Formats: sequence, C-alpha cells, structure tokens
Amino acid sequence: MNNPIRILIVEDLPTDAELCEREVKQALPQSVFRCVETEDEFLAALETFVPDLILSDYSMPRFDGMTALTLAREHAPETPFIIVTGSTNEETAVACMKAGAWDYVIKEHMRRLGSAVSAALEQKQVRRERRMATEALHESEAIHRLLLDTVPVGIFHYDRELRITYCNDLFVKIIQSSRNILVGLDMKTLKDQSILPALQRVMTGEQGTYEGPYAATTSTATGWTYLITAPVRDAAGDIQGGVAMFLDITEKKRTERELEVERNKLHDILDAMEDGVFIVNEDYHIEYINPAIERQLGPVNGRNCYEYFHDRTSVCPWCKLPEVIQGRSVRWNLYISKTNCHYDLFSTPIANNVGGYSKLEIMHDVTDRIMAHEAKYQAEAKFAHLFENAVEGIFQSTPEGRFIMANPALAKILGYDSPEELVVSVTDVSRQIYVYSEDREKMKEAIARENTLRDYEVEVHRKDGSVIWVSVNFHTVRNADGAILYYEGTMEDVTKRKHAEAALRTSFERLRKTVGAAIRTLAATVESRDPYTAGHQRHVAELARTIAQEMSLEADRIEGLRMAAVIHDIGKIGVPAELLSKPTKLLQLERALIENHVQTAYDILKDMEFPWPLADIVYQHHERLDGTGYPRGIKGDEISLEGRILAVADVVEAMSSHRPYRPGLGIDAALAEIAKNSGILYDPEAVDVCLRLFREKGFEFAKA
Repeated sequence: MNNPIRILIVEDLPTDAELCEREVKQALPQSVFRCVETEDEFLAALETFVPDLILSDYSMPRFDGMTALTLAREHAPETPFIIVTGSTNEETAVACMKAGAWDYVIKEHMRRLGSAVSAALEQKQVRRERRMATEALHESEAIHRLLLDTVPVGIFHYDRELRITYCNDLFVKIIQSSRNILVGLDMKTLKDQSILPALQRVMTGEQGTYEGPYAATTSTATGWTYLITAPVRDAAGDIQGGVAMFLDITEKKRTERELEVERNKLHDILDAMEDGVFIVNEDYHIEYINPAIERQLGPVNGRNCYEYFHDRTSVCPWCKLPEVIQGRSVRWNLYISKTNCHYDLFSTPIANNVGGYSKLEIMHDVTDRIMAHEAKYQAEAKFAHLFENAVEGIFQSTPEGRFIMANPALAKILGYDSPEELVVSVTDVSRQIYVYSEDREKMKEAIARENTLRDYEVEVHRKDGSVIWVSVNFHTVRNADGAILYYEGTMEDVTKRKHAEAALRTSFERLRKTVGAAIRTLAATVESRDPYTAGHQRHVAELARTIAQEMSLEADRIEGLRMAAVIHDIGKIGVPAELLSKPTKLLQLERALIENHVQTAYDILKDMEFPWPLADIVYQHHERLDGTGYPRGIKGDEISLEGRILAVADVVEAMSSHRPYRPGLGIDAALAEIAKNSGILYDPEAVDVCLRLFREKGFEFAKA
C-alpha cells in the first residue's frame, strides 16, 4: 500500500496507546495514528481523521469501547473496529463480537495486534470488493430489466417445459394479461397454439419464427404477431429453455393493406392515364410500364429501356437516368422515331427496395402541340410575308386615331416613305388622313353597331396633300370586358376605279337618254297607227313602275320594267291598221294576227343591245301563272317577276280603257278581274300591291 494507514486509537493511558502504535508499526510501518479518550474527540476524529481502522480500549473512565463501537457502526460502518482490553472474560469478548467488533485482542497478548490489524484490513478490502460486486450486479440487473422493459419488443423467457419464467412490460401489454398470470404459465395450455412450433424449435438448438394472426390470452381480439425464438444455454452449453421476441405487427399489417390499396389505386390511375408512365431501375431494366405505352410499342418482354424505346443495343447518350438516380428531377423533350411522336418528359427519382433510386418517367405526347406550333410559326411567317408584300394596305389603329401598325403598302398608298414614318407622323387620322373628318365618325358609329365595316369608300389625303379614293374594311378588337382595344383592317386605293365609274356613269346616262329617246320614238310610232290605244303604253308603264316600287325592287330593275312597258305593244307595228281599229268583234284569224304582236315585238327587240332584258319582259306580258297565256304557254316562276308585274298592269289599264270594239269597263271591273284570278292567272304579290295602290293610296292614271 502506498498511502499511509490511518489508525484511530481510543485509550486513556498513553503507555497503552504507545504500545498499540509500536505493535502496529511492526506490521504496518506506513501507519499514522491519532489517539482520543472522549466521545466528542472520537466523533470529531471520525469526521476529520477518517480512520482506516479503529483500536479501542474496552473500559475507560470517561468513555468505553462498546459506546465507541456503537458510534462507529453508525458513522463509519465499513471501518474495522478491534477491541483491545486487559479483561480475559470470554463473555465480554462474545458480547463485543456480537455488537459488531471485527476482532478482540487481550493486552497480555499485544504481539498478536499487528496480525489482527492486517487481517482486519484485508477483510475490509474483501468486504468492500464484495459490496461493489453486489452493487454492480444489482445495477446491471436493474439496467437489464430497464432495457427489457423499455425496448419496443415484447420479450419473455421460458424453460424446457415451455413455462414462462420472465416477461417484460410490453409483452404483458401485447398479450393483454398480467405478469402474475404469465410468469409460470405453461404455454402448452394456451387456447391459441399457433406459436408453439416456433417455441419448441429452440429445443433442437435452432431459432424459430412465426408470423400470423394470434389471439391474446385474456381477449377475444386477434392481432398480427411476429415471433422470433432462440435457445438459452447454461455454462455447460446445455439448452435450458428459450428467449422470445414477440412483436405486435397488427398496425404494420393494417398499414401494408392500406398501402396495397393505395398502390392498387395508383396502378389503376397509371393504367388509365393517357400519358405514358414507366419505371426504370439503375440497371436500365423496365420495372413497370402502363398500357398507354404498350398500346404504342407492345409488351416489354424483358427488354431494357434503350432496347424497348429506341431499338438500341447500348445506353442512349441522351439518357437522364444517371442524373435522376442522384436524386434530381428533370423535365426534357424527346422525339421517338418508333412512334414518330414528340414527347414532353418528366423524370423523377423514386425510392426502391435496396435503398437507392429508380427513375419514374411520365411521357406526354406533344406532337399535336409541336405541329401546331410549327404550323403557327409557318402561318406567322406567311402572314409576315403577306403583310410586308401585300398590295392592300394593312393597319391597326386606336379609337383615338393613331396608327399602331402599318404595312409598306399602306405607307405607299398614303404617300409616306415607310410604315415607321406613317405611324410616327400621323397622330390624328380624322384630321390628317380623312378629307372629311365626319366620315371617320360615321365609320366609328357603324362599326360600333356591327363590329365590322366592309367596302366603305371615302376620300383621304396623301402626305403631299393630294386626294385619293380608298376602300376600307376593318373590324374591332375588344378585351374580355367588351371594351374596344383597337381597329384592325385594310385599305385599297380605288381612285382609278372611282374615276372609271364616274366616266361610266356619264356614258351610261348618255346611253340611257339615247335608249329612252329611241323607245319613245318606237312607242309614238305604234300609237300613231292605233289612235284608240293612244297613251295605253304610258299608263301601263306608270302603273308597272309604281307596283315595282311598292315591292321594293332595285332602282335599275324598276327602270328596265318601265322601259319595257313603254314599248310592250311595239309588235302591233306588224298588225294591219284596220284590225287595230276594227269596231266589231274580231274573227279567229284576225285575233291570231293581233296575238302575234308579242312574237313580232320579241323579234324586233331581241337583237338590240339594252341595259335591261326588254325583249324577254315584253315577250312574257301575255303569259299567265297557270300556263294559259301566249305565245309560249309558260307558267309560274318561268315568267320573270318583271313580266308578271307588267301582265297585271296591262290587264288593269286595258280593261279600264276604251277600245274600238267596246267601251271601257272601268277600274272597278279591272280590279275585280285581277283579284278574282290572283294566284291563278296573275302574280298574287303584284295583285295585292296593285289593289292597295288604287283602293288605299288613291292611285289614278294620268290624264291625257
């Protein structure tokens, strides 16, 4: 021992104390001593000196050994206590030993003190080591029990007879029982013996396992259990029983079932998707492919992705798998020649069963979009070409009157060097472009109603101040709320056409006057040969024109009808004058000659060039709807509208006027005739209008 041995001596005689020191030093030279003779000194020394051993006289005037022993056991129970006394009474020695003294030395045998002290110190060390071992064992057992009771696994021990010798708290909870019931339980008596084969297997020295449903000992509920058993051997290696880990995997099984349901739902979704979906592992092996892809490419048949999709024998240089299995998601585009389609691909990592990643890829067919984009690009290029090279001016303008955009043709029409100059220079089209600013306001009002304006012709200023005629087409472009954003349209220079039209109108007017004069001459010729029908053609022309106006015919058609009416009896020029003025009833042959005047008129007019179909109109004025007219007996819509109107006007005027062979029948008889045969002989609309003119609007033939 390197440290000094502290010896506390309880003695009232210095000589005896010195004797004790001398004997102890012979055995333990490194010893140090302190001597006390009262209780207070003793207690103080226990606290400050902290002795390794106590030597005490049995009997002293102010203190005694038994009291010191009692105090020592109370304050320093592990410190060896030896009684040193002159008494040889065996009863005293026995009493001291029973009280807790470690040894008893008689002063007459002081030479024995050294060995007694050494023996006591050795015993102290043995006791200390034993105590520490016991404490360590208790601590280890406590830790072991704590571990067993805190691990998330049910654990129990059992002997060779399958009786439970120990179980932790979780096992008690899983089994829904109590430790009192379980410890000592013979598991061969359990109502559910499905785990017995796994328990018994350890008796052969092997591990046992069981996974499946298991009913608790005190409950009707059945849960899913996973059991692992292992043999327990003694020091000789003989199997004494087994230890079992008992896991309640009911929740795990429920979760697995739910995951399976969700997995099936996911597969149903993937199988129903129009987009292609597939999964490839890090070895390029296809683990899953949905029907959308199989419909295009057929079954996989164990091929790798580069074989299946691209008919390649090696990995595609554009493959994203190396990036994806590093945990990255990638969106990219690819054309696959086998399907002749373009795809938008989304590749993303998904965890696999070996702790790494596989690649999930979604293939969206964007061929239509690519083709549409290409078509749009081509259309835009075509539009740009047309826009730049169009003969017509193309523009966009604001409602306030500024050009937003214009093409070269528009700049040329308006006399500007470039579209840019036009857009920058013109800030108010009403003032700078239109000759009459009110024209633009009229155009805006019209387009506000219709959204579109077509073939609107207007005079505009060119940059140099000259005036030209243009034809404008444009429409409005509105926002979602219906507000006008801008106008978009075209402009065409029609100055030459307008000048040509003006010249044509002048020429046409001259022609009209010439034709009119010729027709009046022809009419006068006829009336000069038939004085009884003087004015008939003029009256018929007046009534036919008024009927046509009421029926809203175009002005040009009305004028053609009037001209035809003026000369509708020109064919009578070929009828003998005496027949035209014969006062008696005509013979059949004579009537045939007169009816032939229609054919004669047609033959006269058919080769003459008029702006209107006068020959056809005159040819039809004696035809009737039911086909009973002459000369051809045509009917219905085979007769032109002008011919049907002329027939009504001719009948009304003829019946109401005087003839050589009869007096005039009057207007009422004439109107009764056409009303009676409306829709049979005469056009019903023309009849209705004619009746309304005479009966409601007061129409009368002009007096001669």
